[in-house]
Amino acid sequence: MRQQLNLKINSPCSENFNKFGKTEKGGFCNTCKKEVIDFRNMTATELVKFFENNQSHTCGIFKTSQMKTYSNSVITHKKAKFQYLKVLGFVALSMFAFQNIEAQQTNKAKVEQTTNAQKGLLAGVVLDQDDLPLPGVSIVLKGTKMGTTTNFEGKYTFPKQLKKDDVLVFSYLGYSPKRLKIKENQTSLDLIMDAELVELMGAVSDNQVYASKRTLWQKIKGIF
Repeated sequence: MRQQLNLKINSPCSENFNKFGKTEKGGFCNTCKKEVIDFRNMTATELVKFFENNQSHTCGIFKTSQMKTYSNSVITHKKAKFQYLKVLGFVALSMFAFQNIEAQQTNKAKVEQTTNAQKGLLAGVVLDQDDLPLPGVSIVLKGTKMGTTTNFEGKYTFPKQLKKDDVLVFSYLGYSPKRLKIKENQTSLDLIMDAELVELMGAVSDNQVYASKRTLWQKIKGIF
C-alpha cells in the first residue's frame, strides 16, 4: 500500500521572486499580500515534511523537477505507539515467517532479472538527484516509436532486444533528456536524471498527503 504526495501548480505566477522582500522562508509578494516559500533547495524529505504540516493555501517557488508525485520512500510518519512487551512475543514468533516471505520476494526478483538477461532485454532503474526512483520516465529507441516507461519504483525493461550502437532517449518533465548508446550484449542500464534549472512559482493546488492503511508488517516495523 502506498502513501503519496502530489505537487503541482495549475496557474504559474508571473511575478519576479527576486524583487520580493526577503522573509525567513522566502519572500513577500506585495501583489498577493502573502509569503512565498522558497522550496528550491529543499530535499524530497523536507518537502514532504513541510506539506504534511501545512495542508492549505501554500504559495511557493520550486524547481520544475520538484513537481511530481512522491512515494512512501520519502514520506515519514511518527512511529506507532505500541507497548513493546505486548507485541514482543508476536514479533519473535512472526519474524521467521516474514524473513521467509522477503527471501521469496528477493528470489523472485532475481529470477525475473535472470530471465530478462537470458532474453537479451535491457533493464534498469532511473533515479533523480536525491537517489529516489522516478516513475513515468519515457524511454524510447531513437528513430522509432518503440519504448517503455519506468514503473512506480523507477524500474523498466525495454520490450525489444537492442543492438550495439542503438540509442535510447530518456525524458521526463523538469529533467534534461539523456541519450545513451547501447553496448554490445548490454542487458543492464541504470541512470540518474539531471534536473533542469527551470523554476516555477505559484499556489500549490494539490498538496494533500494520501495515507493508506498500514499493513501489519509496517506496524511492527514502526516499533523499532
